[in-house]
Amino acid sequence: MIRHRPVAIVLLFGAGLVAGLLHFWATLWVAAVLGLVLRRRARAATGVALMTLGAITGAIAGAGEAYSCRTRLSAGRQELVVEPADPAREHHTRVRLRLPGFPCSGVVSGRWPERALERQGRVRAVVRWIPRQGVFGRGAGTLVVEDVLEVLQEPAAMVRLRRWIMHTVADLYGPRAAIVNALVLNRKDGLDPAVREAFVRAGLVHLLAISGFHVGVVALWIVLACRLLRLGRPATFGVTTAAVTAYVALLGWPPAATRAAVLAVLVMGSRLRQRNVSSGAILAVTALILLLVEPWTVVQVGAWLSVVALTGVMTFERWGRRTLGGGWVVRSVAASLGATLATAPVTAAVFGTVSFTGIVLNVVAMPLVAIALPAVFGSVLLTPAVPLLGEALATSGGVLLAGLTWLARWGSAVPGGAIVTAAGWPAGLPWLGVLALALWLMGRRNTSRESARRALWLVAGAAWMVLLWPSGAPAGGADVALHFLDVGQGDGIAIRTPGGHWVLVDGGPRTGRWDAGQRTVVPFLRRHGVRRLDAVVVTHADADHLGGIPSIVRAVPTGLVLEPGGAPESPLYLAFLDELVAGGIPWRPGRAGDRFVIDGVIFEVVHPDTTWAQWGQDINEDSIVLLVRYGLFDALLAGDIGFPAELALRGRIGRVEVLKVGHHGSKGSTGEAWLEALAPSTAIVSVGRNRYGHPAPEALERLDRHGVSIWRTDREGHITIRTDGRTFTVTGRGRRESGTAVQ
Repeated sequence: MIRHRPVAIVLLFGAGLVAGLLHFWATLWVAAVLGLVLRRRARAATGVALMTLGAITGAIAGAGEAYSCRTRLSAGRQELVVEPADPAREHHTRVRLRLPGFPCSGVVSGRWPERALERQGRVRAVVRWIPRQGVFGRGAGTLVVEDVLEVLQEPAAMVRLRRWIMHTVADLYGPRAAIVNALVLNRKDGLDPAVREAFVRAGLVHLLAISGFHVGVVALWIVLACRLLRLGRPATFGVTTAAVTAYVALLGWPPAATRAAVLAVLVMGSRLRQRNVSSGAILAVTALILLLVEPWTVVQVGAWLSVVALTGVMTFERWGRRTLGGGWVVRSVAASLGATLATAPVTAAVFGTVSFTGIVLNVVAMPLVAIALPAVFGSVLLTPAVPLLGEALATSGGVLLAGLTWLARWGSAVPGGAIVTAAGWPAGLPWLGVLALALWLMGRRNTSRESARRALWLVAGAAWMVLLWPSGAPAGGADVALHFLDVGQGDGIAIRTPGGHWVLVDGGPRTGRWDAGQRTVVPFLRRHGVRRLDAVVVTHADADHLGGIPSIVRAVPTGLVLEPGGAPESPLYLAFLDELVAGGIPWRPGRAGDRFVIDGVIFEVVHPDTTWAQWGQDINEDSIVLLVRYGLFDALLAGDIGFPAELALRGRIGRVEVLKVGHHGSKGSTGEAWLEALAPSTAIVSVGRNRYGHPAPEALERLDRHGVSIWRTDREGHITIRTDGRTFTVTGRGRRESGTAVQ
């Protein structure tokens, strides 16, 4: 405890903090008993005291939640005074909102109506609060601003500054403005989901989140500028501290950036006083300060990812310098490896992704960002005074960012570069073991020869595991079943994974006399013994897709719901959200790049993209398009999209075996270019008796010309596709066909 005292203090205080937030007082009793039985009672007493202090802090923070706006707001429609804490902009209307005059504290997540974008500031508005359960029982929800009645006050100065920066960035960087906003303002809502997914798979996603790296780069460049100006150490310390503090305040004090700012100030202060302080000790102190100021940070994954990553960087870089030599390439690769392995248990458990390409790519990408950031900041700050110089810096910064994006896309395409699993704590356990083995390999006192000997043992063990471990390929009998239900004129698709888990896509139509969810979907689920739906995907808010969902979620316990994030003016959509609230069912908008994995089956959202030029014009074109992958088999569920969305998606998906035809086979869907790009062998048309002429002869003729086998629920009834990942079989009323998946 003496050698690692700062780290031990943070761990003990954090354990008590979690116990206090959870009201898990038994933890303190266990600590007290350990304190009595341990030999070194002075240290044990210190540990108990730290845990008690953490528990008291956590209990106070938990009690304070009763006064937060997230807890005090009442569900439903009401009239309130609100003001945005961040500027809302076209197509990206999610904001943080304050409630001045309301007896509560803090800000809430909200949505601002696009038609009222010009009426921002402190306003009197008709709002709708949709609560949901947060982490550790913390209040959470979304405040939807439905109508702005009156503008009471102009936006705050900080909001106006952020808006000005966003407009300046948009003018200077054009299509690359979204990635600039992510790098500078921590605003990722406008980022192309395909680009974000590329950064995730390439192991570079941390560069898009304002963290210790960004704040450190800003501090470093300011220090260098002060040195060029020949400022003394005290002046440099003052200027850098003021600049870093102002930058973090502009961001809104996110935990990771705040911790990094405190770390930078402490490092500069120790250098100023000529103190050689342990880097681990300073990191621990900054984490402790952050926990004292904002106790709920202990449950925020993003804040701790940066701490864990920095710890891995320092540990592995030290080992690389001591054991492998002092070359900067070796140290950089060792540091990148440390960050990857240290964060792998967390990223696997939370996101279901661990990337290895980032180990090498970060060696290039991080210096690239470190050079691009001053160009970006300089272009924004200098454009009003010296436009030509600002534009020149924007050009150079744009080139660097284009290189960064290309690097991410290239890295994401490397075969086997990222391991994708089902998110959850079991997914993190193997990586925790890998991290422990890596630390054993390094060893504090290991020589290079001893490290090599241990590495050989690990390689031999891994080789035996590969030989003896069951193949990850789909085994015989472990199949996936896609059931296209005969719900009439609408969509209802039930998917069973190899492990017996179920996912539902749409719930069929509901009219005054007919509810497909109650009459068709729920009976089907009960016949198949479905006790729980792991996920429900609602492609869009039309009644023939959304109508049956309320009856389904009332009858069957449901996990996550991906919903379209449609217009709050739709009564059917609002009633659907009310049903989710009443059932305590978590939900979030489905956007391109979202992905979840169940039993090896990958469910990937490829559309909608809120940066798409036609977003918000037609709810059919904004349908959630879901790609289901298992082994070599791919099925695309296209919702109700037509030619415009098909054109936007062309070339981004690849070949599929099965296509659920868009918009029930209307003449404005399933175009020639779409079929050429997907090259499906089987098409499913979910259709019933209707007055729209679905499926249209034109769509059927296009499918026929491309040699696609057409299946219709109005003729074949319930259609079932079973696949083992290599072959698949389609069955329906009086009909059966088989096929082979093509890579």
